[in-house]
Amino acid sequence: MIHQRRCGFSLLEVLLSTTILLGALVVLGELARLGMSHASQSRDLARAELLAGNLMAAVSAGLVPVEPMSDLPVDEAPGWLYAIDVEPAEIEGFVLVRTTVTEELPAEKRPVSFSLARLFAAESTRLGQPRSTNVRSGDTAP
Repeated sequence: MIHQRRCGFSLLEVLLSTTILLGALVVLGELARLGMSHASQSRDLARAELLAGNLMAAVSAGLVPVEPMSDLPVDEAPGWLYAIDVEPAEIEGFVLVRTTVTEELPAEKRPVSFSLARLFAAESTRLGQPRSTNVRSGDTAP
């Protein structure tokens, strides 16, 4: 009995290797899509942090009144809203001012939101010229 040597691959081997290759391409495509989505969320969060910091600086400088406000458009960033909350602090003589910046998107699209809180002396907020005294850095909203 003489054995003949085969050249090339069988149809089964070709189909199997093609299936493995296509499966790997699907997984890699999904990973790329997921990476782009996370990059976009990171960019939006960084933008929200910057806008919240700018808003807190405006409050500190007395350019924005220290009073509760909500859902106001951010002038320098269309598509973003801001809110300011003022509440008594645990330390007597101080108020806690929280600025929150949120993307203007429907809730099902999961808009990015960022909050920054800072303590102000209570008497300086009444004069319209708040002076920052103690910093409690930013909290990310859920």
